[in-house]
Amino acid sequence: MNTDAEKSGSEIRRLYFSEKSHDELAGEWGAFILYRWISFPVTSFFIRTGISANNVSVLCILLSFSLCFVFLKPDGISYIYLSIIAIIISILDCVDGNIARITNSRSFKGQYLDFIADLIYRVCLYVSLGYIIQSTTVIEPVLFKKAVLLCLLSALLAIFSRLCRVYVEKRFNSQIKDNTSVEMTKVKRKYHFRDIIFSFFSGLDPLLPVFILIAGFSNVIHWLLIWILFYSILDFTNTQYRILTRVE
Repeated sequence: MNTDAEKSGSEIRRLYFSEKSHDELAGEWGAFILYRWISFPVTSFFIRTGISANNVSVLCILLSFSLCFVFLKPDGISYIYLSIIAIIISILDCVDGNIARITNSRSFKGQYLDFIADLIYRVCLYVSLGYIIQSTTVIEPVLFKKAVLLCLLSALLAIFSRLCRVYVEKRFNSQIKDNTSVEMTKVKRKYHFRDIIFSFFSGLDPLLPVFILIAGFSNVIHWLLIWILFYSILDFTNTQYRILTRVE
């Protein structure tokens, strides 16, 4: 006989696959294959203990700020701390949506907290990683000696791209040529090769905390700076192209 916990877990997965999985697979498949499955039992536990989706978003914000404590950690373990905290935040980012869906508690306040949590997380993660790269890299290229600044600029570029998408979706949705939002949610449309390429790289982005751990153990963490620069520029150019080709 199924317990209440088993029923709750089953409902969490059902709602996710009916309402969220399509979007996540399209743009954040890395989160789908790693964090989402861990989030289901965590969600069940949080619901039983009365923790709300908004509580989880606030926790994500606090943990995101704690990423900056990497400045206080010894160089040999700083990347491990950064990776573990970032992975926890990534799991909790899935959990808050799970809770909101199953408790039917989605609200503008919750969406705003989730939005702010994502922005703070990206800035803190990128800058903290830049600090690790800058303080541990001994090779000469000046690129790696300016890692903190470059990571901050990359975070701001990624945030700017997201704000552009949100602005156009909210203000000019009626002017989109094919009657879809810039985020291209569940409406079917013809996908171009460039969409597939961007979706692939976009799906890698949530896995950055795992890449930090692997690269740290392999002593090649400085090369993650190249990935951050590449992805933020790709995100910006793809966003502007999609907007400018869909608005009148």
